[in-house]
Amino acid sequence: MSIENVRKIIEEMKRKKLDVEECLVETSTPNPCATEEMILSAEKNCGIIFPESYKTFLKEYGNGDFYLFGAEPLMGVGDKLVDSLTTTKNSLSVLMQKEHGKDCYLFPENRMISLCQLVPFTYGDSLEISNDHWAFLCDKEYPNHDYPVVCVSQHSEDVICKLDNFEKWLEIFWIGNKDRKAEDLYLPTFYFLYTDWQGRMDLIDADRSELMEIYDRIRMENDANFKKYGVNG
Repeated sequence: MSIENVRKIIEEMKRKKLDVEECLVETSTPNPCATEEMILSAEKNCGIIFPESYKTFLKEYGNGDFYLFGAEPLMGVGDKLVDSLTTTKNSLSVLMQKEHGKDCYLFPENRMISLCQLVPFTYGDSLEISNDHWAFLCDKEYPNHDYPVVCVSQHSEDVICKLDNFEKWLEIFWIGNKDRKAEDLYLPTFYFLYTDWQGRMDLIDADRSELMEIYDRIRMENDANFKKYGVNG
């Protein structure tokens, strides 16, 4: 993990004009940065210590509850925000799932985890208008609390993508979007890894049994995209 890289991305984001459609300007404008007290309160609620990369983003770019360049709906911290980790503990809330401890299949690693082990840092897909979201994978201790991050499908409630950490997620988002203009439409991180619309929709819309049959094939069809952004496995 490189905080210097995260800060470099943040500075580039700040310098770039927020050239989204006029109707998206208000919801895409970053909220005031989070305080250490707000972050500590959210960590207590979630039962984890956030990675430094994520805390740096909250404290130096914006405190969530806004759409990052109109593309990624971000969770924030603090009791004054609607979508906040001060009140949301895990992915059960994002999926509106009431079954505590509901299992979740981690397709990139072919194993089961619990939705309770996923702490969301986004709360939906702005383009598909769904609750597909990214979360920290908190299934065990990770050095420096630098958790892997995973993409959870609303339909199957399973994990269909995994990255090393929040820094990598932010890096892919920014490399893919930094040279785009509003007329090009800014895209979520997942779209740069799965560039083919049909393959992406097949993953998002499949149930678990269907994913068992198609996941490996679609992942390999998009392997060049993953390698382009330095993602292996």
